[in-house]
Amino acid sequence: MTPSRTRWAAVLAAVWMGPVAGCDPVAPSGPSDRDDTAVDSDLPVPSACSVENAGTLPLGRRTNRALARGLADLLGADRDGGVDVSALPAADVATGYTNTRLDAVGGVSEAFLLAWRPTIARAAYASATSDVSVSVSLSSLVGTAGSEVPSPWGSQHTMRALQWGEGSLVVPFTLPMDGTWDVGLPVSWWLGWEDETLNAITARSTARLLLDGVQVDSWPVSAAFDTPKRRAVKVDLAAGPHTLELQPLWTGVGLPEGLTYAWILGNVEAHLEDAPTVPLSIAGTSVSCATGTSDDLVACAEPVLFDVARRAGSLPSSEVDLSGPLTVLRAARDAGAPPEEAIALALETILLSPRLLFLPTPSDDGALPPHAMAERLADTLWRSVPDVALLDCADADGLGVDGAEDDPCTLGAQVRRMLDDPRSDALYEDFVHQWLTLEGLDHTERDPALYPFIQDAAFDSMREEIRRIVLGTLAEDAPVRDLLDSPTHWVDAHLATLYGAPIPADQADAVADGGWFSWEDPTGARRGVLTSAAFLAAHSQSDRTSPVKRGVAILSKILCSPPGPPSPDAGVFSPDEREENPQDVLAQHRSDPSCNACHKDIDPMGLPLERYDAVGGERTRYANGDTIGHEATLPDGTVFHSPSDLIDAIVTDPRTDTCLAQQLFTWMQGRAPTPEDEPLIEAMASPDHPATFASMIETWVASPQARCLYRP
Repeated sequence: MTPSRTRWAAVLAAVWMGPVAGCDPVAPSGPSDRDDTAVDSDLPVPSACSVENAGTLPLGRRTNRALARGLADLLGADRDGGVDVSALPAADVATGYTNTRLDAVGGVSEAFLLAWRPTIARAAYASATSDVSVSVSLSSLVGTAGSEVPSPWGSQHTMRALQWGEGSLVVPFTLPMDGTWDVGLPVSWWLGWEDETLNAITARSTARLLLDGVQVDSWPVSAAFDTPKRRAVKVDLAAGPHTLELQPLWTGVGLPEGLTYAWILGNVEAHLEDAPTVPLSIAGTSVSCATGTSDDLVACAEPVLFDVARRAGSLPSSEVDLSGPLTVLRAARDAGAPPEEAIALALETILLSPRLLFLPTPSDDGALPPHAMAERLADTLWRSVPDVALLDCADADGLGVDGAEDDPCTLGAQVRRMLDDPRSDALYEDFVHQWLTLEGLDHTERDPALYPFIQDAAFDSMREEIRRIVLGTLAEDAPVRDLLDSPTHWVDAHLATLYGAPIPADQADAVADGGWFSWEDPTGARRGVLTSAAFLAAHSQSDRTSPVKRGVAILSKILCSPPGPPSPDAGVFSPDEREENPQDVLAQHRSDPSCNACHKDIDPMGLPLERYDAVGGERTRYANGDTIGHEATLPDGTVFHSPSDLIDAIVTDPRTDTCLAQQLFTWMQGRAPTPEDEPLIEAMASPDHPATFASMIETWVASPQARCLYRP
């Protein structure tokens, strides 16, 4: 549905926009007058939330991904693509994660606003929809005689061959509520035989329309139609299942030989007439609203709008102010807008509030009050807005560190609840995807001459495998280190071919239909996410592997020991070298002191993974025929003989757990760590026992870094 800007202008002219959901008023009329989104940079710094204890957080707007997921949750849309934010400008990326430095100085760009308001309008109108008509697919059409044949009118119609007087076509449908319904069925027919007797034939042909077995219409068939004609009846019907039946009749003695024909039907369409209420979907909630005055519509919509405004602004129940949105709704309805359009305008008004864009709001002393903490938890763990349960805890002054063991509103209890919620897939969708720099899958094409079996669907399978591994680790509360060491991989038909994994006989049909099964490499070489196709392909070139990219990724994101920038005169692989043995080429690079300073650390991390090609499949030889070796030597003399040796070294390296904690801290905190953060990161790494996602997050949320806001 497209919003009526003419009507919206009239509404704005008729009303004064008061406060919106506890915020400054914002009307969806254009990108101007949005200075209200700027934030105060002179926040006080009390002793409990000071620079010295690193209770700092760059204040900025939500990421585009968080806005999409938050809007989807608010409006009852599909969280995967249900709200399109592709028009929003991409945010700057700092420290490797997109949730850092997002408009942190305050305000948002003009380009963002120009795209944000249409995005909100589309989402609001998609959410506020009328459900007063019923359209029934003909996939359920039952013919008591005849068969289906192709239709010359296209896929929106169904053609059924049916002998005249030898059966009927029955279309079942279901009505959602009692009322006076206009029920119709587009009908036409087609003859495959034509001569001078056509008119004589059709003169003896009639058709009947039956509703629930009772005739409600009949007509003579005079000639074939180019388009179906709607046959309809208005009648009082109760909610529930009903049937429309088309019955052709032949009044003559017999049919000419060779006559072929078919009835062509559209979908059953049923529209509610003169209903006392209209069934609507508002932000994913089904309600039945009176169709009369604007007061009727306000009474119906207000509870749903209250919930949306409360969650969009992370507000205490007592502070939700719907005066602005409800004024808009009344004015739009009084101006003649249909109920769904008036509701959409009210939703749009709420969603344009700055409170939905910016995170979070501190109290005067710099500490995050309960509702701001709820907002921060939801954005961190779900990349979304708080749910009612989280805000109810905030209303009760909960979300503190201390509390009774059985108190469901302590920070620890809420973290555990939220991690058990499907929305915690943000840990994969946002954190792990960026941590492992899997965006390489999105930007690198594969040479079809070298990898003809790798299409977009195969890359989707690679991403899905990592998602399953991560969510399994989360569900089992397993050590995060298991992501690097687990022998279990998740495989579908694409990855079974790539990995050489035999499909279990009892799962063959399921896998053929897109199913998955767990698999362990019997050689033990393919272990953890670093030997997954997703990681290996994301850190390769289109036509070859890149031991340098793989090594840099491991040093930077797994061990937090990134190599320095390459020297200005550092070489690159020449076209001739790409056909050579990369191990020999890199050995030549290391012989140059200007290159060896970095490559002595990078190459041993990437070369053992040369067993896997540019899409993650196994191989034994290079393009020049050389046998692939896996040996690599660290500067301290440690030798890796296989990918397993590399994984063993990484898993036992004391830097690994600390680095995992540091990466998660950076993603959650929204900034790079400082020396003052080191004690917290060490605590998150849990030196006394393997750290899990839950334990690291619970340690973080109890810290001043999570619970305080100071703008550096």
